[in-house]
Amino acid sequence: MIQSRSIGIGQFAKAVTQACGGQRITSSFPSLKRDWETRAVTLPELVPAFAMNMPLHKINLKPTFNLNVHLFRNKSQAICGVGVSHQYRLAHTDVSIPDFSSYRRPSNKDLSRRSAESTDDRRAFTYIVTAGVGVGGAVAAKHMVQGLLNMLSPARDCLALSKIEVNIGNIPEGKNVTVKWRGKPVFIRRRTQKEIDQERAVDINQLRDPETDEKRAPNPEWLVVVGICTHLGCVPIAGKGDFGGYYCPCHGSHYDASGRIRKGPAPANLEVPDHVFDGDTLEKIKISVQSNNYSQEMALKKICLEICFYVVLNCLCTASRNYYFFQVILKMDHENHVMSCGRPQKMPIKSQRLRNPFLLKIDPESLKVDNYIDGIKLNIVCECSFWLFSFWAVKIKEFHEKLAYDWMTIRNLLIDNQFNNDHFAYHSNDPELYQDEYNKIIHKIKAPDQFDSTFFTTTPRDRYPLAIILLLNDRELEEQLNSNDIVMLASIIHLRDSLVPLSTSVIGQYIKRQSGIVLNLQDLYICSDQSNEDHMPNCIICLDNHITRAILPCRHACVCSNCFEQINTCPLCRSPIQNFIMINQPIQTAMSDEGDDNLRSENVIDTHQKESLLHKIQKFFGF
Repeated sequence: MIQSRSIGIGQFAKAVTQACGGQRITSSFPSLKRDWETRAVTLPELVPAFAMNMPLHKINLKPTFNLNVHLFRNKSQAICGVGVSHQYRLAHTDVSIPDFSSYRRPSNKDLSRRSAESTDDRRAFTYIVTAGVGVGGAVAAKHMVQGLLNMLSPARDCLALSKIEVNIGNIPEGKNVTVKWRGKPVFIRRRTQKEIDQERAVDINQLRDPETDEKRAPNPEWLVVVGICTHLGCVPIAGKGDFGGYYCPCHGSHYDASGRIRKGPAPANLEVPDHVFDGDTLEKIKISVQSNNYSQEMALKKICLEICFYVVLNCLCTASRNYYFFQVILKMDHENHVMSCGRPQKMPIKSQRLRNPFLLKIDPESLKVDNYIDGIKLNIVCECSFWLFSFWAVKIKEFHEKLAYDWMTIRNLLIDNQFNNDHFAYHSNDPELYQDEYNKIIHKIKAPDQFDSTFFTTTPRDRYPLAIILLLNDRELEEQLNSNDIVMLASIIHLRDSLVPLSTSVIGQYIKRQSGIVLNLQDLYICSDQSNEDHMPNCIICLDNHITRAILPCRHACVCSNCFEQINTCPLCRSPIQNFIMINQPIQTAMSDEGDDNLRSENVIDTHQKESLLHKIQKFFGF
């Protein structure tokens, strides 16, 4: 065995000379001498030696000697690299490499074995590590999501307030009780068998919000609904209305004894909260929050969707300078969640200013008496001469059909006393002509004989208790009237009775133009001091400027033009703003109107472009 080590050029030559039998290398290898002389400068100081296992042989110098052929002929093998064991080391290093065989698997100790043969053993470890990391990540994600849901869920004290227990054993049949639940009124009604049969016989295909009575009242004797009108959030009156259920006097929404909307502007039925009866005796009822509406999963889903929509629409708002408002309505679980990302440029609805020559109010003294016996007093003011006609127990359908007649036809029928020829009214008083102009007139209408509140015994009613028509005496003003002037005012009056104990009031007014168009006259609600009704009050927000905007559809006139641009909902009732009407505006002259034609046309074009862009964006997102 030859031990390898690092040697110099001279030592290497001497070793080769000794291996060749003691002769000089220069005599045996002349060409090698020349190579050494020419490459002595470029050769490194240390020359790597080779290690081999071979017996000692004497080299025959007579034939041509080839070292490589001699080595491989005797099956010698040169070993180099990192994989050499401690018995064989390269000449340029003396670092010993430890033996890692004890750390290898039994299947991998054989270095000559292919790696493909041990693939399954090696992948098993990879699978275990991957599965462990996945399980750990899932556990960590579970704790994160659970923490987020716990943060979004209400506290226990809030959940305790979301459930109430009501004793219903002492509620008589046909009566209602009102309880407070989560800050809202809840109506609990014990229905009669007649009401149950009547509500279950209703054809749901004719309802605005179709829903069966069996679904709304699983226990037919008891009806539990949230006492908030689905129109603008008012509180209806229980046991009233044309359908014997609930009536909202603010805008005239009528609900039946099952809480379903039957008439008026309300879009949906009254909400039915989740409730259970305690035991078979029906002595108590538990009202709680519906789990599907207030679950943690839905809360997280709503938050995520709102964030996504907010980011997308915020980018759209930034990119489009023409728009700085978008409103998104998220509908989930039959709930409307509104998220505002900006504010649109509000435009007033197209309107025309008309001068109404009539003013009719009920005298306060008539609110204290039985109008079916003592009649009713009216306070009337008119700018010119007019006729007054009164009709008792008027059929609703026929009355509105007659109002649609053209002006000359309805005028001739009224003056000729032929308006009630078909007896659409139970009784009509004699017409009266008033010549007083701009003076307050107190007119008393006498009730007909043998006529009392028992005339209206069923609901829904098909007759109005009293209808008053004020007709302009146009014979004196024929040359001054045009097609847009108001020539008639029809007022519908409710008289208090035992079935509908609402105070006597004007429930509807219609004005008719000379052109034949009939318009519904509605009041604006203005927050003003009763001691100074003639003075226009100031804005309820800034308390500085006069009120110049009436909000629609709630008809609250309460803000000025500057404050109106900063709000999205009515400051009084919190209902969303759809349109508005400009009030208390100075009347512009014809010259100023002509001077502003170009500016108006530019504003109209710009408004149409903005509305078109908003419509396209809402249609794209499916709103």
